[in-house]
Amino acid sequence: MNSYATLLENMMDALLAGDTAPARALYRDKQNFPAEAQLSVYVHGYRFRLHKIIRNLYTATHYCLGKDDFKALVDRFIDSTPSHYYNIDKYAIEFGRYVAHTGKDTFICELAYLESTLRDVYHLPEIPALTKDWLKQQAPDNLTNAHLQLRIASRLMAFSYPVSDYITAFRAGKKPKRPKAIQNWIMVLRDSDEMQRVPLKEAEYILLTLVAERHTLGAALASERFAPFVGERLAKDFRHWFSRWISEGFLRMPY
Repeated sequence: MNSYATLLENMMDALLAGDTAPARALYRDKQNFPAEAQLSVYVHGYRFRLHKIIRNLYTATHYCLGKDDFKALVDRFIDSTPSHYYNIDKYAIEFGRYVAHTGKDTFICELAYLESTLRDVYHLPEIPALTKDWLKQQAPDNLTNAHLQLRIASRLMAFSYPVSDYITAFRAGKKPKRPKAIQNWIMVLRDSDEMQRVPLKEAEYILLTLVAERHTLGAALASERFAPFVGERLAKDFRHWFSRWISEGFLRMPY
């Protein structure tokens, strides 16, 4: 006789595979409720729950793809990626990464990945932002040589389609069409429990990336990767960028 643990494992395998064939070994027939139908309730209920949580998280992707294509994509994800999370929300986040790595439609890949990232960043801890008072206490040389860091609940993202604008239009109740390809950069940030998507210039994105990689401000500004953006406007642009980084809470307080 199979142990209880073995029976549970067999049942879970059947649920994950969407397979009712093992029903005879797991259930007894009841009047007007055969064993296969009993297991089918759990199989369909499990998949329905996964579909619902993913659909609720990827509303813009669902709208863009349409009901049938989105359902087919979620089915492929469920079939290839069993859930091992106690928190089903974390499983849904994996869907965006799955689409980004397996999809061939670049716009859909980027759209799903951004929706995934928004939820992922929301779950990250929100720590205090660097303040103007802290800056006032720093000598210019100290600031230039400081290893500043981005907030933990943030992500720098680069796209070949304006997917952030698409999400904004969709959430505003519009019916956006697929946009044309155009390079764009954003900062995804959680601040005061609110999610933000801040557009960036390419130069600003590169500079923030260097900061995130633990370069000092001075080293980042002098790096070869930033060299193409050095020009007459740099001082003015940098003052504007840095002021916004502080006002919008891009940077964390040193510790």
